[in-house]
Amino acid sequence: MPKLLLAAYATGIVLAYFVAPWEASGLFTVTGILLLLWFLLRKTAFAWVPFLGMLFFCGFINTHQQLEPPTGVTHISRQTNNSYYLVEALVETVEQRAAGGYKILTEARQIFSENRQSSLHVDGKVLLYIKQGEIKVRPGQIIRWRSRLRKPYRFGNPGEFDYPLYLAAKNIYVTAFVNDAVNVVAIENHPARKASGIENLRLELAEKIEEAMPENQAALQQSLLLGMRAGISTGQRQTLAESGIAHLFAISGLHFGLLALLFFQAGKYMYTRSQRLMLWRPPQKVIPLLLIIPLAGYLMLTGNAWATRRAFLMVSIVAGLIVCDRRIAPFNLLAMVGLVLLLYNPLALFQAGFQLSFAGVAGILAWMPDLQKRLTGVPARLRWLLLLFLTTLCATLATAPVLIWHFHQLSPAGLITNLVAIPL
Repeated sequence: MPKLLLAAYATGIVLAYFVAPWEASGLFTVTGILLLLWFLLRKTAFAWVPFLGMLFFCGFINTHQQLEPPTGVTHISRQTNNSYYLVEALVETVEQRAAGGYKILTEARQIFSENRQSSLHVDGKVLLYIKQGEIKVRPGQIIRWRSRLRKPYRFGNPGEFDYPLYLAAKNIYVTAFVNDAVNVVAIENHPARKASGIENLRLELAEKIEEAMPENQAALQQSLLLGMRAGISTGQRQTLAESGIAHLFAISGLHFGLLALLFFQAGKYMYTRSQRLMLWRPPQKVIPLLLIIPLAGYLMLTGNAWATRRAFLMVSIVAGLIVCDRRIAPFNLLAMVGLVLLLYNPLALFQAGFQLSFAGVAGILAWMPDLQKRLTGVPARLRWLLLLFLTTLCATLATAPVLIWHFHQLSPAGLITNLVAIPL
């Protein structure tokens, strides 16, 4: 059933991308028809059919709602015109770009007219691009800058990256550009300033890595450990993509699995030292739930990307199932996680990270069980090496269509390079 639910909802999302939103009368009519069908079929074996229709319809409506900015009169998207504004906003994240400059995600608070004769309280996210210069701002600070406010747009070239869709998936509908960092001012001791412990810790760790390592290696370590990829140069990105190990620098299931294993072994060691705890419950019934806390912290520390969310949700659900002595088919688990993420953000379906994450796991779940059976009787060391190779092969084949569609590139070299890179 989770697979059917996911299919219905995802189909509605895809349709919304190609079909214009309906008028209110059409929405009410379809809703009424589906409710009537459910009432007529509620005691039959086909009662689930109208429910799937409702889920399909929900995907369609939710997607259109997220494709367009909120309709509130105070939303910052209503101020996108050719006028210059003095913008006051709360810093949420700060990323230094490999090509120079910064990318700062902010939550708008107030805008002032160019002559400062009038002001307006606003809300909504603004992505601020700074072309050059150095800036020392932290998440939680209030900053001001002067610029135009723009809606993201496409150039209309065939096959180009859909940047407005990418930003809409992050609830960003407005961008701003400043030529130099000196034009951005941090307001000290502003009453609207907020504490942002996780993001500040992330920045501090990134700075420590930058200080301790050569410049060409620091960006790779920041990506590998903290999920901060903005500092990776174009040449490094190309090298990682061609070698087939770019996935290792996106926090995902591999990182979460290793971290969960480390925490489990450490927790089990400490748990088994207590006779009282051992008499109370076996460690495998308690430790999996306790793992959710540090893993949730790591999720927030590494940027909360789609692949990371998928891995965290799967680990959390599996932990709950272990504690409750319940089982679930792997594909149903994957479908359940996918549905939860799409209910939260339907536009995630169009993101490359979301597609690659789920395609890779689906390929492994589909092909590896049969391949593992064929390795019965193979010596342990050779079997481990073959399992690593076959797992990489399954993930590579499953993600190949997504890689070709989004990046126009395929990296068969990854079948060999991952044999060395993953153990390291």
